[in-house]
Amino acid sequence: MVLIQHEQFVCLGVNKSIFILVILICSAYHSGTFIKAQSYDYSRKASSFKTNFMESSKYCSNIYNISLVDILPLFARSDIGSMQAKCFLLCLLQRYQMIDKGGAFHKDRVDRFLNSMPDSKFKSSLKSFKDKCLKEDSQNQCQKAYKFSACFYNNSVDKKQGH
Repeated sequence: MVLIQHEQFVCLGVNKSIFILVILICSAYHSGTFIKAQSYDYSRKASSFKTNFMESSKYCSNIYNISLVDILPLFARSDIGSMQAKCFLLCLLQRYQMIDKGGAFHKDRVDRFLNSMPDSKFKSSLKSFKDKCLKEDSQNQCQKAYKFSACFYNNSVDKKQGH
């Protein structure tokens, strides 16, 4: 199954329970589409990030036969998502080499991923929680990938709510 088309991400981006990947996709999509007044380098970086992220998302969604809608429950502020959805997140993290096959995080590669994103408040927010989220752990690699991703999401939600 292939991820939902870009236009539908914009609609999903309004939903409060959307997890970090939707935010990343929306951010990448909007950055690549609405930055005509900004520099060429920024446009190129945003476009490259969006293309790479979408290719990786499609690759992982095909491996786990999962759609974005199947992943959304993971970030409804409780751990109710399927293991298949959690493994999708692991696949993405492995595609970006942020976590290896043995389940170890690679801080330098997380930094490289974050630096590949266009500059934004969202990127700054992710960077501020990086060290905390890199401490997430689990014996199950898919669960570990979920906890890592959820850490970013939950901290950004808490920060917005003033916690």
